[in-house]
Amino acid sequence: MYTARQVELGTKVRKLLADKGYVSVAAPGFEATSIVVMYATAPEQANGSAFKQAGVQIASGVPLQVGEPEGFSAFRICLFGLDKWGDVDGTVARFAETLDKVVSA
Repeated sequence: MYTARQVELGTKVRKLLADKGYVSVAAPGFEATSIVVMYATAPEQANGSAFKQAGVQIASGVPLQVGEPEGFSAFRICLFGLDKWGDVDGTVARFAETLDKVVSA
């Protein structure tokens, strides 16, 4: 069972990414609560180096193995941990700062 904080965190992070122009790999209504997978807009996002340079570890590469086309490129943000769920607004604010660095890189 998911908690309201898990749902809130996932929703806010997805909105933040969408507001920056990122598109979700998951179709509307099929998003995971604590895992956000987005299409990458640059190779440095897909391989994780842009996030690493900004001080955040993500899952890079994200092969879906469902017949995705050549050149498919995505990254995954995992929103697990009591620290994140216990401070949703702080987590979102910190991720927003990181995302600004990633977008400007």
